[in-house]
Order: sequence, then structure tokens, then C-alpha cells
Amino acid sequence: MSIKIVVTGASGILGSAIFNALKKFEQCHVIGLAHSRPSPELVQLDILDTERLEVFLKEQRPDWVIHCAAERRPDIAEKPENSEWVEKLNTTLPATLSELSLPASKWPGFTLLHISTDYVFNGEAPPSGYDVNDPVCPLQSYGKSKAAAEEGVLKIRDNGGKSVVLRVPVLYGPTRENADTAINVLIDVVQSSKAAKMDNYAIRYPTNVLDIADFIVKLIESAFKAHNSPSGALPPILHFTSPKSYTKYDICLILARILGKSHDHIEPETHPANTVNRPKDCHLSMRVVTDDLGLSEYKDEKSFRDLETWFNEWLSKETS
Repeated sequence: MSIKIVVTGASGILGSAIFNALKKFEQCHVIGLAHSRPSPELVQLDILDTERLEVFLKEQRPDWVIHCAAERRPDIAEKPENSEWVEKLNTTLPATLSELSLPASKWPGFTLLHISTDYVFNGEAPPSGYDVNDPVCPLQSYGKSKAAAEEGVLKIRDNGGKSVVLRVPVLYGPTRENADTAINVLIDVVQSSKAAKMDNYAIRYPTNVLDIADFIVKLIESAFKAHNSPSGALPPILHFTSPKSYTKYDICLILARILGKSHDHIEPETHPANTVNRPKDCHLSMRVVTDDLGLSEYKDEKSFRDLETWFNEWLSKETS
């Protein structure tokens, strides 16, 4: 039995990593969706046009939809002029997809894997990290839009859907442009001689999109094998995160060392910046993944790509 999977936001850093990983999964037929950055191997579709989206999904009849498309930039989401659009993309659309996932007459439905964020929390993580059952308490518009999306998705799950929320932290990995992630863009900061202030306050757990993509393939494989069906039953909320922590200033020092550049133009900030309110420490607990799902290999940090090692290899390729 083959599994058909649709990936939204397949031209983005996470969506493209998931799309490429699923292409290597022999039991899978994957369709990637993109809108602003289409390519020959992706289907161009404006997923905010929900009528066209519904027609497409009912034509394709996927077993899974992995929803990566979102406005991920807190500074953009915070601007009042963007509030309506951010709500449509980050909050309303996931609920629409969750509704479409429900089985109906002559429609089997699908499992929705909705990508969310650690920013649904306020940054006061307990020593063991936030559990999936901890109450959300976002600090800014971006986190609020994603928390509202989770609420809508999980409410529909309670009414018979198969939706799953996957929370992830800040991302890094292969990109078209450094600005595609809040971590890769630090390469530009280091390479510039322009004076810059850099956050040395908030603790982050940057996770490579290739690790997330590999995990999702394992998730789909395990669900398939356990239930002998393309979807299978999964917990409502999952967390996936690298265990290693850094500040953005820490990462700048690492990148400067790799690039052989000075970091004298970068000044560490030890207090919260006077911009969008960002949480201090949103460490996520992976208890459900390692214990409930039995993927105990993720208790070992060697199961995750090391940030410095990966950037060393990536930047060597970029400059060769």
C-alpha cells in the first residue's frame, strides 16, 4: 500500500526538507505545494483560496497533509497592517485544513500534521522543558496566531479528526537565502562590517530541518506499520527539538570562527530587546516522542545534527 502525502509551503526551508525526505521514502507519493516560489517539481497553488484548495485535496485524496506554510517572522506578524493576513494564514487556514481532514460520505479524509512553534509558550520553561499538556501562554502576535491555530485544529480533532500538532523551535538548515531563517541570517550579520546588537539573553534550541524531516518520515513509517493503514493514530501534540541551547550571540561567535571573520562589530545584548516581545526560554520536552511513541534514540543528542559541525560543512560547500 502506498501513502500519498501533500506538503504545503514546500518551497520554504522546512517544507522543502520534508518534501525531499519523503521523495526518498519508497512507500510514499509526495506532492509539494508552493505559491510565491514555485518550481517545476512543485504544484503552484494559493492555499488561501480555500475553494481551490478543497477541490485540489478532493481530487488528490491524500492520506496525509503536512502543513508547513505560515508567516514565521514575529516582527512581520506584529505589524497592525499585517494582522488580517497573518490571521488568515496562521490561524484560519489550519482550522480549514483540519475541517477538510474529517471523513465524510465518499471522502476518507486525511491525517493533518500541523507545524506549530515553541512560541506558543511564554518562555518560563520548567527544568524538564514544556510538556505537550502545559497550557499555552504566548507573548506576541505570532505566538498568539499559532496558539489559536492549535486550538482550532485540536477542537476539530476532538470531533473525529486525525489532526496532529507538531511544535518545533527556531530552525536552520539548507536555504535558498540566508534570510529564510532567523539562524542562517546570522551569517550575513557576521560577514557584514556593520555594527550590530545581538541577543545574548534569550535561550534558543536551533534544530536542523533535515532532522525534523527525518523524524516525520519515521513518524509516518511507524504509524503505518503500527496500524497497517496509511494514517494510523498519533497523539494530538508532539514536540521535536534539538537539546543543545544557544543565544543568537553564541551562534554569531560560532559562525565567525567558521568563516574566519571578526565579530568585533557585534555587541551582545544581555537584556530583552525593545522590539517584539520574545520569550526567554521555550525549551520543549520530547517525552511523548521518546517514551510514548518509543523513539528512544532521540534521548541521545547524537541523533541530532550538531549546529557547528553542520554549518562548517555547509559553508565549506557554499564557498568551494
